[in-house]
Amino acid sequence: KIEHKKSVAELSLSPTLFSMAQDDNNDMMEEEEEEEEIDEEQVEDYCEMLDKLGNFPEKVAINSLSMAAEDFDSSPKSAAVIFNCIRSRLVDCTSAGISSPDRKLPLVYVLDSLLKNVKGVYIDIILGDAADWLTAVYNIFDKAKKEDEKARLKKVWNSWKQFGV
Repeated sequence: KIEHKKSVAELSLSPTLFSMAQDDNNDMMEEEEEEEEIDEEQVEDYCEMLDKLGNFPEKVAINSLSMAAEDFDSSPKSAAVIFNCIRSRLVDCTSAGISSPDRKLPLVYVLDSLLKNVKGVYIDIILGDAADWLTAVYNIFDKAKKEDEKARLKKVWNSWKQFGV
């Protein structure tokens, strides 16, 4: 079993990104629907699902991760925690198993699915930090001489422009 656990507090966004996501989603929060906050067990379950994703971008697994994340799309704080579960694995270059360049592209596809399918609060959270995590993933691929993965990463990024994200 891969040990890569962080608390909800550790996975939270920086105050600036959190504030930005919160400001952009005030309308959603004013609705009668009560925000569902993610708890430690749910964070652990989501992180385990990410770890099981492995090297292959299986569509069913990616859709399951997107649907699980959608449960928290009314809470900027919870959405930030979900994003940081993914982000921490994307930029990790040291943890056994998780740091493999082969594990990065499926995680990018999870973020892509959140942006295109779940949308809402995830758009600002994911794109607000995209310059950092996209650069980190690109550099991981570059260092590992993963030209196909670099091309796929660029294709995903370009699709966001076409998709209007």
